[in-house]
Amino acid sequence: MSPAVQAIADWARSFGHGGYLAWLLVWALPVLLGQWLAFPGFLARTLPRWLPLALLLAAWFAFADAIGIASGVWRISDEHTLGLRFGGVLPVEEALFFLLTTLMVSQTVALFLWRFGDLPGEPWPGWSRAFLRGR
Repeated sequence: MSPAVQAIADWARSFGHGGYLAWLLVWALPVLLGQWLAFPGFLARTLPRWLPLALLLAAWFAFADAIGIASGVWRISDEHTLGLRFGGVLPVEEALFFLLTTLMVSQTVALFLWRFGDLPGEPWPGWSRAFLRGR
């Protein structure tokens, strides 16, 4: 293992039971916060377009994951989680993973469509005008 990877792994282990949560926040928050800092007006204005689906997908993924954990197909280590579990099965960190992931994907798709997808009423030109020069 390279020294850099070893240093990062040691850092993660230093959080003990909060390791999964620490990695999750370091992984997702820069993307989510960066998008909100760069495009707050658009994301706030279009929240009803993308947030319900993101929440529904996060709930579905968490439910499917809980079934996998409960049936023994896979398990999440207690060593790296806080020990709080939804329904006694799904670690809070795992549910948060699905929520943060679907938010990152939903916001990114919304921003992509805003820039390139010809969303009605939005100020930026769509894909065809941006790349095909008005064709």
